[in-house]
Amino acid sequence: MIRSLILFISLIAFSQATIPLHPLHNSSLFEGNKTDPCYIFLQNLTNSKIPVANRSIEVNNSLSYSGHNINDLGNYRKCNNKSSQAYSLISLSVTGMGGMMGFCAPSYCSTEQLQYYSDNIIQFITNMTGKDASQYVQTTFIDPTNTGIYGGFWLYFSIILFFALGALVIAGTISANTKRTVKRSKQQPDSAIGDASLREALLLNKESTNEAFSKYTVNTFLASGASPSLQSPSTATVESVKEPEVSKSLLVQIAECFDLKQNFADLVKNELEPGHDPNLNVVHGIRALSYGWVVYGHTFMLCTSPKNMIYFMTYLKSAWFLLLMAALYAVDTFFFLSGFFTGFFMLSKLRTMRIGWKSFGQLVFHRWLRLWPAYFVAILFSWKLSVYMGDGVLWYSYVSGAQVCDWDAWKNWLFLDNALTLSDSCFGWGWYLSNDFQMFLLAPFICWIYFKNRQRSLHVIWALFLMSTMAAYNYSSNSGVYYMLEIFSKGGGDVADYMANYYGNPIVRMAPYLLGLYLGFLFKEFKQGKKNFFSWIKESNFKSAVCAIIGFEILLFTTFYPRGLQMGDQWQSGFAMTWNISGRTLFALGVFLIIAPGLVGNLKTLSAFLSNYYFTLISRVSYSAYLVHLIILSIIFANTDQLPGLNQGYESMLGFGVAVISCFAAIVLHLLIEKPVINIETRILNKKKKKGVNVQNKPAAKSEAKPSEK
Repeated sequence: MIRSLILFISLIAFSQATIPLHPLHNSSLFEGNKTDPCYIFLQNLTNSKIPVANRSIEVNNSLSYSGHNINDLGNYRKCNNKSSQAYSLISLSVTGMGGMMGFCAPSYCSTEQLQYYSDNIIQFITNMTGKDASQYVQTTFIDPTNTGIYGGFWLYFSIILFFALGALVIAGTISANTKRTVKRSKQQPDSAIGDASLREALLLNKESTNEAFSKYTVNTFLASGASPSLQSPSTATVESVKEPEVSKSLLVQIAECFDLKQNFADLVKNELEPGHDPNLNVVHGIRALSYGWVVYGHTFMLCTSPKNMIYFMTYLKSAWFLLLMAALYAVDTFFFLSGFFTGFFMLSKLRTMRIGWKSFGQLVFHRWLRLWPAYFVAILFSWKLSVYMGDGVLWYSYVSGAQVCDWDAWKNWLFLDNALTLSDSCFGWGWYLSNDFQMFLLAPFICWIYFKNRQRSLHVIWALFLMSTMAAYNYSSNSGVYYMLEIFSKGGGDVADYMANYYGNPIVRMAPYLLGLYLGFLFKEFKQGKKNFFSWIKESNFKSAVCAIIGFEILLFTTFYPRGLQMGDQWQSGFAMTWNISGRTLFALGVFLIIAPGLVGNLKTLSAFLSNYYFTLISRVSYSAYLVHLIILSIIFANTDQLPGLNQGYESMLGFGVAVISCFAAIVLHLLIEKPVINIETRILNKKKKKGVNVQNKPAAKSEAKPSEK
């Protein structure tokens, strides 16, 4: 799907379209064959001297159902409804420009024949558009009905997997609900072992155990008309009336982790978990807003074609376009938050673990378990199931993008797609997860260094930060691309290179993550009572307000300062490279300064807005929503019969709609796999782990309990 994304970025840039060519099969068969029916048809089609009344049905159908301009796809469905007609899609390309055009031809004309008679097609395009089409150095014919969908092992595996997950949800919900029902019934008064008089006597010690048990037995049997045995067990205790523990099989325990009722209640609840710091909820608003920004950016890039060129050129020069381009920074916000919470929580977790590869493996497994299962399921759905959810003139592009997973899915499952084939990869937006996972691998080592020597760990962070900066500088100086707007002005040839070597490069992108890791350490120290930046802003709401205002100003600066570049101004290369190197980290810093007051409990109004219930709900499913949003957006786009022209209102509404639909779809994915896997880890796997050794209790590791300030 990233191929489709890059294709439409290239269309925005008026660059060369990169649609696969259909091979010619024995084109020499058509050479010199002037009696070929297809050749005769094309001659008649392009012969303007033939009176309208004398045109054949095939010619009239072709003129009616073909496109009448560049990026006009004609009427695909009406053309194919004619038994004598067959629809083909013409891909046009010339240096600096690309486009598509629908063509309705007789069914006896194959795409190979149309490809061979391209001169006639160029004349047809000239006649239809009123513009000289000889500039198109390449015309490629695509049969959109030939999607090439096939089954295979992974299709059957996907079907079985989804049925198995559904069965686990049903079985787990029934089992857990039955358990809840039994528990409620045993808590009712007058139950066999829950009679209020017995419980009162036993628990309040008003009577001896034997006396209470005797009274309870006599009263119960007399009420039922039976003859009681007055013998009571001399060893009766309070524990004897407790519900016995029932051991459950591992399969039942796993199934109950899929309990739909409880998992949904956990998702929508508005209460805090015991021990949870309510101030941390301010990040929910940042996550929700960043998710919406990502969806809007993808909506523009995927669903825009230069169909209405005048408005398109005007839009490229508008300030609103800069707001759209700044959506590229939203991913850096996620990197920053990931680093921040890794630094904050990992310090506490590692204090109870021995330093070693086993502990490292446990941490990596936890992170892998958090990301991989939902990712795996989303890829299978996109690759093997969603391809049956549409048809139309553009559906072939969706299917061809999904079929890249035939040979590339393993790269995603190993979190290596960003390092191997980002520009044409399976589930292309998964590059973010690969980056995040690869950055996470560094965190345990930095935390262990922190326990030994705090100052040295900070040196490691800033050394890695410098390495990231130098990598960005190296790319900028070698490619001459200093800001994303430069790519759009220079042509799409740079887009794939930018995506692979800069945008998806974890070394370049880890600067915001490292910033978050460092600030996570500081926040943990603040929670432990140490004086630092957080304690300074906590002193007054005024300091907190200044902090938040500076943060907002940084966001506005990084978003709109390139306005001059957009309008044609030139930046000095040194300043341009500095911008390219520091822009993303500066944006992440601005986000931090906005949420920092809320993290320490100040600026209640701003905190209440960012931590409101709706943002919290979106944040809880934001990971699953990120996985599914581009699937939904691509399906909507590929089921249309026309390329949408640029329309700011339409794309804003479409982006909002996709964001909402994706949240509902994310709830399904969350309840189907994401939340159950979390339950399996917390309820089953963690209980089987041996208790870790606290490094604070080791005599040789006193410096780990209190990091050295050397």
